[in-house]
Amino acid sequence: RHGSCKLPIPNKLGVSNGVNWGEGRANAVELSAFQSADRGIQSLITDKNVLQAIRGAKNQAGDALNVVRGDLENRDARTAENISAGDVLSATLARSVLGTIGINVDVDQFITRQTGAAINPNLELLFGGPQLRSFSFNFNFAPNSTEEAKEVRQIQRWFRQGMLPSRRRASQTSGSALFLASPNVFRICYKNQNRRIKGLNIIKICALTSCQIDFTPDGTYQSYDDVDGVSMPVRSTMGITFTELTPVFKDDYSEKVESPSMLDLDTNVTGVNAIDENDIGI
Repeated sequence: RHGSCKLPIPNKLGVSNGVNWGEGRANAVELSAFQSADRGIQSLITDKNVLQAIRGAKNQAGDALNVVRGDLENRDARTAENISAGDVLSATLARSVLGTIGINVDVDQFITRQTGAAINPNLELLFGGPQLRSFSFNFNFAPNSTEEAKEVRQIQRWFRQGMLPSRRRASQTSGSALFLASPNVFRICYKNQNRRIKGLNIIKICALTSCQIDFTPDGTYQSYDDVDGVSMPVRSTMGITFTELTPVFKDDYSEKVESPSMLDLDTNVTGVNAIDENDIGI
């Protein structure tokens, strides 16, 4: 590791877990075409003929659309009672044709105008995936001696320098940077007497995405003479924001640490710091 920094726990702490849920829509044409093609491709894959499955995808979709064509051939006057998937298909194709000349139309609106019926969107709330969490901390610095001022500068520099990428040169003689090495990542833990505080949440390995230092938190620049730093602000504040590299999953709460993202936390979740029934968890 590249060092460590112990800071007092800030006064404002919190954690927010979230997952992505969103509306999902599929009309009758989309649903029937997909199901027909999917069934045909699954049977081909089951027979271990993957190449034929890829070639036959268009044929499967065509079979589904042939059923729709039959609806169009047998339809009567368009009404809300006898509207079929064929009406949806013809309206969709009409929109595509008009789109080539720059005219955009709302298929749902025009079908409702013609028939008085609305297309069933088969609306559902669908799970979209996990979210990455972010944590923000604010620290106040007011050094009272030359030694404390030097330590404050080292702390602020340690975070600001560690969050930046480094340049990897293509060769020893080349002056242009071909690649950038990733910045440092951070292992954060709330501790009391070197033991993890189980009443506060566990944080996975994080990237430092923002570090802001205010040298004039009172609105006026004030400083005193400093032997090492020439002069030093009387007070400064540092705001840092971390974002976890991996999302949180249900199995991360298990007392038996198995996932790589939890194993990276090392002693923060093992030994006396292991997750147990008294733990708030991730």
